[in-house]
Amino acid sequence: ANDGKVGAVGERPGKDFYKSEAEIAAIKAVNKASEKTVKVATSVSDALPDVRSLSGDWKFWIAILAIVSIGFSVLSAPTSIPTNIPTGGSSDSYFI
Repeated sequence: ANDGKVGAVGERPGKDFYKSEAEIAAIKAVNKASEKTVKVATSVSDALPDVRSLSGDWKFWIAILAIVSIGFSVLSAPTSIPTNIPTGGSSDSYFI
């Protein structure tokens, strides 16, 4: 009277491999987040100008050179300006 069934009547084989409701909800949340990430990434890449179009623009390259120049001058500037004024002696013993 088993009729080829395994275990109880309402039990399905492999029930340990099915995902719980929490796992299904987590997978759906991850999928939605990844879809939103892809949409944002494509919208950002669509909003940026094409680099090849900027390569012939002389104003762009002048701006890049100015930014790099200012950046290097700020990075290479001394942190403190030393004063090479001697502490002793009279005020007319050196020039400022």
